Amino acid sequence: MQVETPAMTPRIFPAKRMVGLCAALLTGILATASVARAQDSGSVPPPASPTGAPPAGPTGGGPPGGPQMAPPPLPVLLGYANFMLTLERPWQAEKLYKLILMLDPKNVAAQKGLEDAENMKHIGFATLVHSYYDSKDVQSLGYGGGPIIMMPSGKMTFTFGNGYYKNNNNPNNRRNPTTQLPTFPSPYDNFALQRQTYNLEYTPFWGKKMENEAAIWLSYQHYDDVPSKLLYDINYTYNIKPGREKINIGTGRKNSFYSSQLNQFLAPETYFELQKGITFNDYYAEVAYPMAPQWDLDFRYRFFDYSDGNQRNNFRTQFLYRIMPTDPRKQMPIWRVGLDGIVDLGRFFTFDYGIPRDFRSVSVMTDYAILGRATKFVLYASYPIAEKNFAAPAGLVAYASQAFGPAKRFEFYSKAEILEARNLSVSLYDYVSGLNTRF
Repeated sequence: MQVETPAMTPRIFPAKRMVGLCAALLTGILATASVARAQDSGSVPPPASPTGAPPAGPTGGGPPGGPQMAPPPLPVLLGYANFMLTLERPWQAEKLYKLILMLDPKNVAAQKGLEDAENMKHIGFATLVHSYYDSKDVQSLGYGGGPIIMMPSGKMTFTFGNGYYKNNNNPNNRRNPTTQLPTFPSPYDNFALQRQTYNLEYTPFWGKKMENEAAIWLSYQHYDDVPSKLLYDINYTYNIKPGREKINIGTGRKNSFYSSQLNQFLAPETYFELQKGITFNDYYAEVAYPMAPQWDLDFRYRFFDYSDGNQRNNFRTQFLYRIMPTDPRKQMPIWRVGLDGIVDLGRFFTFDYGIPRDFRSVSVMTDYAILGRATKFVLYASYPIAEKNFAAPAGLVAYASQAFGPAKRFEFYSKAEILEARNLSVSLYDYVSGLNTRF
């Protein structure tokens, strides 16, 4: 899995486009749910020293050949080692546990942590079921799984998925713009497509403080009666101050606003988009910067270049106040409230896929996250207070996971995304449940 930041919580976007809870925020919340990217998410800062700075290295920072600083206190080392397991970085945790046992050979917590780190290195297997439907009568069901391979420099996952896509048009649904076309009904109404997906994901990290992170996602999507596609997404994150200050850039080729590393089994929003083989190049950048000890600022920009000549500019800004934690030595739980502003501009509108000409909204929002080695929970909620041209939706995203069994070799997780809107704005319901195991 991967962890994404409350800053990466789902996007709330215009109507007529299944735009509301973007995978990039799923790229980001699910991302919060995904341990391998906890730092990248910005929602999960590593443990800090009593001064609020990242913990010192095991040997301190003395000059070569000169006196070395003493290692941090054992509770600080233990907390950092435990957090490395939360981020699914067992090799880094193992080094810290061994250092603790050198200083305190009978430390029970370190002995148990060392066992857990060794178990986390084992090959795992992921399974999941993904269900989606919306007010435009689109339905999608996907299920699949594959191996999880842990490495000292990151994690690699390969998944194969099967399922179907269906435009289950209801002529009495006035919220579906397709039903209002002169050509409705058409031979393509209630048409189902079988689909298979093959996905490869690699999430490496590097640097003395592991401040550099990347994510590479490749996906081949095969349909029985429409063009198949090779999609990808590549991004890089530089964590300046883990959890609070970062820069993220990326690009990809996608066929749906929601297609991403976090939504690997999602399909485009209309059959016509599939039939015409429409894709778009996605270029994006994000900057997170703390304005004050308890104030966060997050700015994101995305540019879409569609294969049919359309283009789109999307801006999102969040101003967030951190209610929790108030103690700089505590990292969890995180609770923030603030404002979420969206500006979404498209070159032209088309029924092949929803895209706004000029949509703007401001929403009040809150997010809450608590991440531990066994239990993880993330919640995001927003409600619009101002809008232009379209009815802005209210959004809710929840993610929960629980590890259990001998050496915590099993992890069950579930995610729900709900977008409720008025008029022709899209309401959608997206659910994922899965089980990860280690052998």
